[in-house]
Amino acid sequence: MNDIFNEPPAARLLDQVRILLVDDEAAIRRCVNTYLSRAGYAVTAVADGQRALEALRADSYDLLITDQQMPNLTGAELISKLRLAGMNLPVIIAASDLEPFSESECSRLKIAALLQKPFGLDALRRALDQSLSPVLVCPQREPMDMQLSGCH
Repeated sequence: MNDIFNEPPAARLLDQVRILLVDDEAAIRRCVNTYLSRAGYAVTAVADGQRALEALRADSYDLLITDQQMPNLTGAELISKLRLAGMNLPVIIAASDLEPFSESECSRLKIAALLQKPFGLDALRRALDQSLSPVLVCPQREPMDMQLSGCH
């Protein structure tokens, strides 16, 4: 089985892909950051939407992965601000409750993928593939699969 998290980064040419990861839960930031970094992505992780805005103003990213429920700005508020500023980078939103993200809301915010928390590596990989592909389609909700484990 070909596993992007076990292949050397040079084999995938992903070292150029810059991801901004936003989650107020330190354990999730640490786990997802570790997995993405091992997969060869360049990851910057921040704890809230306000810090994400600051990071996006200071640097460029290829993808945003954001939690929905955070202090200062929710994920949806962060995405709205990005879109108003003309930033069109793909976005993956992770939330325990995906109900607010209807097909029309996903289209309006140009959300590339949804991740149901808690999510596993398979769902994360599918979301990355969907989000980094050249065609933006309205995402389908991902079923819960093997959850991230071993992250303490």
